[in-house]
Amino acid sequence: MTFTYKLNFWISVLLLGFFLPGCAVNSNIMFKEAKGVAVNSDSIPLHPKEAYKLAVDDKISFTMSTNDGKRIIEGMTGTGESQMRAVQQQEYLVRQNGMVELPMIGEIPVKGLTVAACEDTLERYFSKDYQNPFIQVQVTNKRVIVFPGSGSDARVVP
Repeated sequence: MTFTYKLNFWISVLLLGFFLPGCAVNSNIMFKEAKGVAVNSDSIPLHPKEAYKLAVDDKISFTMSTNDGKRIIEGMTGTGESQMRAVQQQEYLVRQNGMVELPMIGEIPVKGLTVAACEDTLERYFSKDYQNPFIQVQVTNKRVIVFPGSGSDARVVP
């Protein structure tokens, strides 16, 4: 072995011996809280404190049934003559002015409304042409991108 190789080896051993004990010394106090000091910890609530309100650039879709949703219930239970047909969901964009343009109705203001309030508003507008409309609104652009490890495993969760 050459002299420089031996010298590099011993310098490496000394450096490791100097820096490694630092981790062991601090590990027992790293996550302890100081006595008598109030700890303010942030936490993510399991449920939101208030209902989601529609905003500009949100996308919504809705389904409508007449007679307070009688056809929906008949289709789920198999009673009656009506059969549930697959309905293609159309998305509608909340524009910069807070309005959304819907067929037959035109533009209506939805910005700042909760989903339930938007359903009530649409029921009021559609009640002019339909008997007891039942509306279900969905916000279709509420998605989260989850990175469970490496970037190639990312997935979109509605």
